[in-house]
Amino acid sequence: MSTEYTETTHQIGKYSIFSRLYSVSSAKGNILFIHGYTEHSGINLMTGKYFNEQGFNVYFIDLPGHGRSSGTRGYIPLFEDYEMIVKEFSKLIQKSDVFISEQLPLYLIGFSIGGLIVSRIASDKKASQLYNAIISINPPYWINVWYVYIFYYFALVFAFFFPSFTVHYINESLFNNKEVASKFFKDPYLLKSNNLHVCLEMVRAGLEDVSKSEHVPFLLIQSSCDSIVNPKGALTKSHYFHNSKSLFVLIPNQNHMLFEEDFSSLHSTMTKWINSL
Repeated sequence: MSTEYTETTHQIGKYSIFSRLYSVSSAKGNILFIHGYTEHSGINLMTGKYFNEQGFNVYFIDLPGHGRSSGTRGYIPLFEDYEMIVKEFSKLIQKSDVFISEQLPLYLIGFSIGGLIVSRIASDKKASQLYNAIISINPPYWINVWYVYIFYYFALVFAFFFPSFTVHYINESLFNNKEVASKFFKDPYLLKSNNLHVCLEMVRAGLEDVSKSEHVPFLLIQSSCDSIVNPKGALTKSHYFHNSKSLFVLIPNQNHMLFEEDFSSLHSTMTKWINSL
């Protein structure tokens, strides 16, 4: 893949959304990748390179409040706003295909909170109008921070009065390899704090979606030793699958940050599944 990419900015709702496209000639499909919370579109470029080599155009966006997109850093009023941004950008990708003879298939991939965003989109009955398949990696249906659930309603009240309240958060326990973690957290575009309101929105969104069925082929990938996301949430979600092509894959002995520490096998798993559809 060329190191060159096309940068664009689109106005979606009240947000200016930054994106980058790694394109190939005679592409066999489009992939839209959604990053995790506090991250940005430049984090997973190895994934872009890999899927370029497999013949796909790969789009990355910065979610509102992240990277080079507009919005209060790390904040969004409702989790559904993330979903709206992703759907509207997906429509822009479809419109870009009007210059070719047929509509290219569109595959949606999300990691961590991005994984929860795409999972909720997969639960939408209209998902098949936009996507051929959706892949979710380590989505936080349930998290391993038990006190969040105990003090949830108290925290809701606090966040209502202090919506901009953030907690400094650099968690090397998300990695098995601490050297990889140290390099990761030096990224200048990476946010170094978590917004309480958004974390509570994430908890709500996960609890709502864990028992919903998917409406497109859905690949759910979960690390077995995830330090922040409880793997039992993904297992529970898989019990509600009803599409014959949907698949749950548990990755043994891996922590949350799969793209930094196990990207080779992760890419292989995704490609084999997409090719099987």
